[in-house]
Amino acid sequence: MNCLISEPSLDATLKKFFEMESLPDYSKEITKSEEEIYCEEHFVRNYERDKTGRFIVQLPLKENAEALLGYSKENALRRLNGIWEKINKIIQ
Repeated sequence: MNCLISEPSLDATLKKFFEMESLPDYSKEITKSEEEIYCEEHFVRNYERDKTGRFIVQLPLKENAEALLGYSKENALRRLNGIWEKINKIIQ
């Protein structure tokens, strides 16, 4: 009785391993929305780093943000002041 065992070379085995374990390249398939592109460009134009290495970035705002928000700031301030008034009544 004869038995023949054939093993592939180490190079071929490693190559096959990395092909199986590597992540697929989705970067070619990803399409970014206009908003994502705007945010990335905004980051590149407006970031800086502080002494500790943290990133500091100004928040991106849409051009018509005030029109979209309407009177939300006034409403928020009115509600906050109402809460402070209730707290002051409880404390006194």
